[in-house]
Amino acid sequence: IHLIGENYPTIDAEFKTDSVFAVKANNFSISGFKFKNIGMSYIKEVAAVFVSQSKNFIIKDNILENVFYGFIIQSSKFGLVQNNKVTGNSGKEATSGNGVHLWKCKKMRIEQNKIFGMRDAIYLEFVNESSISNNISADNIRYGLHFMFSNHNVYNNNEFRNNGAGVAVLFSKFIKMH
Repeated sequence: IHLIGENYPTIDAEFKTDSVFAVKANNFSISGFKFKNIGMSYIKEVAAVFVSQSKNFIIKDNILENVFYGFIIQSSKFGLVQNNKVTGNSGKEATSGNGVHLWKCKKMRIEQNKIFGMRDAIYLEFVNESSISNNISADNIRYGLHFMFSNHNVYNNNEFRNNGAGVAVLFSKFIKMH
Protein backbone atom coordinates (compact mmCIF):
# COMPACT_ATOMS: atom_id res chain seq x y z
CA ILE A 1 0.00 0.00 0.00
CA HIS A 2 1.27 3.45 -0.88
CA LEU A 3 -0.46 6.41 0.72
CA ILE A 4 0.40 9.55 -1.25
CA GLY A 5 -0.90 12.97 -0.29
CA GLU A 6 -1.12 15.55 -3.05
CA ASN A 7 -0.49 19.17 -2.01
CA TYR A 8 -0.10 18.12 1.63
CA PRO A 9 -3.67 17.29 2.72
CA THR A 10 -4.02 18.04 6.43
CA ILE A 11 -4.96 15.41 8.97
CA ASP A 12 -5.88 17.11 12.26
CA ALA A 13 -5.86 14.61 15.15
CA GLU A 14 -7.54 17.17 17.40
CA PHE A 15 -5.32 16.08 20.31
CA LYS A 16 -7.08 12.72 20.59
CA THR A 17 -5.05 9.92 22.13
CA ASP A 18 -4.80 7.64 19.11
CA SER A 19 -2.13 7.51 16.44
CA VAL A 20 -3.24 8.91 13.09
CA PHE A 21 -1.73 6.04 11.09
CA ALA A 22 -0.97 2.77 12.91
CA VAL A 23 0.73 0.41 10.50
CA LYS A 24 1.70 -3.25 10.84
CA ALA A 25 2.57 -4.25 7.27
CA ASN A 26 5.44 -4.81 4.88
CA ASN A 27 6.31 -2.94 1.69
CA PHE A 28 4.35 0.28 2.28
CA SER A 29 4.99 4.01 1.96
CA ILE A 30 3.47 7.16 3.42
CA SER A 31 4.33 10.48 1.82
CA GLY A 32 3.06 13.98 1.24
CA PHE A 33 0.78 14.48 4.26
CA LYS A 34 0.50 17.17 6.90
CA PHE A 35 -0.27 15.82 10.38
CA LYS A 36 -1.11 18.19 13.22
CA ASN A 37 -2.28 18.30 16.82
CA ILE A 38 -1.18 14.81 17.86
CA GLY A 39 -2.44 13.98 21.37
CA MET A 40 -0.44 13.13 24.46
CA SER A 41 -0.78 9.96 26.50
CA TYR A 42 1.22 8.44 29.32
CA ILE A 43 -0.43 5.03 29.13
CA LYS A 44 -0.14 4.21 25.42
CA GLU A 45 2.10 5.17 22.54
CA VAL A 46 0.55 7.87 20.38
CA ALA A 47 2.20 9.32 17.28
CA ALA A 48 1.37 10.83 13.92
CA VAL A 49 2.67 7.58 12.41
CA PHE A 50 3.09 4.45 14.53
CA VAL A 51 4.78 1.49 12.83
CA SER A 52 5.25 -1.96 14.37
CA GLN A 53 6.51 -5.33 13.16
CA SER A 54 7.08 -4.04 9.64
CA LYS A 55 9.82 -4.16 7.05
CA ASN A 56 10.72 -2.55 3.72
CA PHE A 57 8.86 0.73 4.17
CA ILE A 58 9.33 4.41 3.38
CA ILE A 59 7.96 7.40 5.28
CA LYS A 60 9.00 10.59 3.54
CA ASP A 61 8.12 14.16 2.62
CA ASN A 62 5.60 14.72 5.41
CA ILE A 63 5.00 17.75 7.63
CA LEU A 64 4.18 17.18 11.30
CA GLU A 65 3.09 20.11 13.47
CA ASN A 66 2.27 20.33 17.15
CA VAL A 67 2.99 16.68 17.89
CA PHE A 68 3.71 14.78 21.10
CA TYR A 69 5.52 12.01 19.19
CA GLY A 70 6.13 12.34 15.47
CA PHE A 71 7.08 8.81 14.44
CA ILE A 72 7.23 5.74 16.66
CA ILE A 73 8.73 2.70 14.97
CA GLN A 74 9.18 -0.56 16.84
CA SER A 75 10.21 -4.14 16.11
CA SER A 76 10.82 -3.23 12.47
CA LYS A 77 13.62 -3.34 9.91
CA PHE A 78 14.69 -2.05 6.51
CA GLY A 79 12.76 1.22 6.90
CA LEU A 80 13.52 4.70 5.62
CA VAL A 81 12.34 7.90 7.33
CA GLN A 82 13.35 10.73 5.01
CA ASN A 83 12.82 14.44 4.41
CA ASN A 84 10.10 14.98 7.02
CA LYS A 85 9.66 18.18 9.03
CA VAL A 86 8.61 17.58 12.64
CA THR A 87 7.77 20.30 15.16
CA GLY A 88 6.48 20.05 18.69
CA ASN A 89 5.63 22.48 21.44
CA SER A 90 8.05 21.22 24.03
CA GLY A 91 7.73 22.82 27.39
CA LYS A 92 8.96 20.33 29.94
CA GLU A 93 10.81 17.09 29.41
CA ALA A 94 8.03 15.07 31.07
CA THR A 95 5.34 16.46 28.75
CA SER A 96 7.28 16.20 25.50
CA GLY A 97 7.86 13.28 23.15
CA ASN A 98 10.46 12.51 20.50
CA GLY A 99 10.47 13.41 16.82
CA VAL A 100 11.65 10.03 15.52
CA HIS A 101 11.51 7.29 18.15
CA LEU A 102 12.85 3.83 17.27
CA TRP A 103 12.72 0.80 19.55
CA LYS A 104 14.05 -2.66 18.79
CA CYS A 105 14.75 -1.99 15.10
CA LYS A 106 17.44 -3.04 12.68
CA LYS A 107 18.86 -1.68 9.41
CA MET A 108 16.93 1.59 9.53
CA ARG A 109 17.83 4.81 7.71
CA ILE A 110 16.89 8.21 9.16
CA GLU A 111 17.85 10.85 6.59
CA GLN A 112 17.33 14.54 5.77
CA ASN A 113 14.71 15.24 8.45
CA LYS A 114 14.25 18.58 10.22
CA ILE A 115 13.14 18.23 13.83
CA PHE A 116 12.36 21.09 16.21
CA GLY A 117 10.81 21.58 19.65
CA MET A 118 10.74 17.96 20.85
CA ARG A 119 12.25 16.17 23.88
CA ASP A 120 14.81 14.26 21.75
CA ALA A 121 14.86 14.86 18.02
CA ILE A 122 15.91 11.27 17.24
CA TYR A 123 15.86 8.52 19.87
CA LEU A 124 17.13 4.97 19.33
CA GLU A 125 16.77 2.16 21.84
CA PHE A 126 17.87 -1.38 20.97
CA VAL A 127 18.46 -0.24 17.37
CA ASN A 128 21.27 -1.91 15.46
CA GLU A 129 23.04 -1.61 12.10
CA SER A 130 21.32 1.66 11.21
CA SER A 131 22.29 4.98 9.66
CA ILE A 132 21.34 8.49 10.74
CA SER A 133 22.49 11.14 8.27
CA ASN A 134 21.94 14.69 7.05
CA ASN A 135 19.30 15.58 9.65
CA ILE A 136 18.81 18.97 11.29
CA SER A 137 17.94 18.98 14.97
CA ALA A 138 17.31 22.32 16.70
CA ASP A 139 15.63 23.73 19.79
CA ASN A 140 14.93 20.34 21.38
CA ILE A 141 14.81 20.05 25.18
CA ARG A 142 17.22 17.18 25.65
CA TYR A 143 19.27 15.64 22.82
CA GLY A 144 19.57 16.09 19.10
CA LEU A 145 20.36 12.37 18.81
CA HIS A 146 20.11 9.80 21.60
CA PHE A 147 21.43 6.21 21.45
CA MET A 148 20.47 3.71 24.19
CA PHE A 149 21.60 0.07 24.01
CA SER A 150 22.11 0.48 20.26
CA ASN A 151 25.11 -1.06 18.50
CA HIS A 152 26.85 -0.97 15.13
CA ASN A 153 25.27 2.30 13.98
CA VAL A 154 26.65 5.24 12.05
CA TYR A 155 25.70 8.88 12.02
CA ASN A 156 27.15 11.50 9.74
CA ASN A 157 26.60 15.04 8.49
CA ASN A 158 23.88 15.83 11.03
CA GLU A 159 23.46 19.37 12.34
CA PHE A 160 22.62 20.00 16.01
CA ARG A 161 21.71 23.54 17.18
CA ASN A 162 20.43 24.87 20.48
CA ASN A 163 19.47 21.50 21.97
CA GLY A 164 20.07 20.58 25.62
CA ALA A 165 23.02 18.58 24.22
CA GLY A 166 24.03 17.35 20.78
CA VAL A 167 24.44 13.57 20.92
CA ALA A 168 24.17 11.09 23.78
CA VAL A 169 25.66 7.64 23.27
CA LEU A 170 24.70 5.54 26.30
CA PHE A 171 25.33 1.82 26.77
CA SER A 172 26.03 1.51 23.02
CA LYS A 173 28.99 0.02 21.16
CA PHE A 174 30.60 0.41 17.75
CA ILE A 175 29.06 3.78 16.88
CA LYS A 176 30.76 5.52 13.96
CA MET A 177 30.54 9.31 14.09
CA HIS A 178 31.43 11.60 11.21
